[in-house]
Amino acid sequence: MHTGGATLLLNGGGMTMPVKGSVTVKNFQWPEMYGIGVSYTPDDRWQVAADYRRIGWAAVMKRFQMTFDGGAMGSLNLSLNQDWKDQNILMLGASYRYTPQLTLRAGLNVANNPIASSTVNPLFPAIVKSHVSAGLGYQINKGSSVDASVVYAPKVKMQSDFSGSQISHGQTNAQIMYSMFF
Repeated sequence: MHTGGATLLLNGGGMTMPVKGSVTVKNFQWPEMYGIGVSYTPDDRWQVAADYRRIGWAAVMKRFQMTFDGGAMGSLNLSLNQDWKDQNILMLGASYRYTPQLTLRAGLNVANNPIASSTVNPLFPAIVKSHVSAGLGYQINKGSSVDASVVYAPKVKMQSDFSGSQISHGQTNAQIMYSMFF
């Protein structure tokens, strides 16, 4: 991954000098994942599901490496220890067909935090462990539908041994989607 528009601040001699350049992330890999799930439909209105997923972060998030290229000022190789642990996730969900057109949905996701306090830093505050979701789908006709959802992840706080600061991360996401079927 390569991005331009980066600025590195050099401090020294009582002054700070910004250096403009670009950042290239080296050898970033997505982890392997394993999972299993079950779904049960007791009648034509209800469906419940449970999934378990194991994410192999430990194999790919040992170190985060990048290069800052400051043009005439030269380049700088940076490496941050990550030492993430593997992550276990339990996902539960249910949907209820309220009318032939309207389906209501809810979900819960519970996971362990893969990041240790010794390596957590503000660049990767991925410490959210759990979230809840709600949504609905409305079938307009046989050729189109509208779906909407909201996901809430409560704020999680962690003291960083790396920087000495407290890091917090929480989020709320919403989406609306229109689908056409051909």
